Amino acid sequence: MATVGETKPAEEYYTNLSFRDSKVDAEKASKLLKEARSSISREMFFPLVPSNMQPGVMKGFKFQEAKTVQPFAVVGTDPLSIKWLRFRFDKLAELNAPIYVVEAESFQQLQAFSSEFSGLKFVPSSGDGIGKELKVGAYPFLVTSTGVWQ
Repeated sequence: MATVGETKPAEEYYTNLSFRDSKVDAEKASKLLKEARSSISREMFFPLVPSNMQPGVMKGFKFQEAKTVQPFAVVGTDPLSIKWLRFRFDKLAELNAPIYVVEAESFQQLQAFSSEFSGLKFVPSSGDGIGKELKVGAYPFLVTSTGVWQ
């Protein structure tokens, strides 16, 4: 089982590189990109198992100051998350909120979510960084500019 860790901005790795004088062979780059896409399996990212969150009930909270953040939700494929998605579907669709799925056995489970909750955008995610940053130990939840809500 693979674990996907926290992400870091790519800019951190670019500090010692200069792209001004580089020449790109567009045909070769296109061929390499096509090969890379065909060799990567979506299943390599599964199962998703968060290390610091689990399905459960949590008390929502307001941020001390409003944040500049596009609303997003965090769910798993567990029964509580499915029930929550059904209850919050209209609001999530209205907000156009991406749904980060932090617990799933397979890519097929995400496809099933996309079929059942047509119109919502599901994104597989480790979730550990989100849970740690927001100090949240339970999902499902919705993050808006004003706070974290279940």
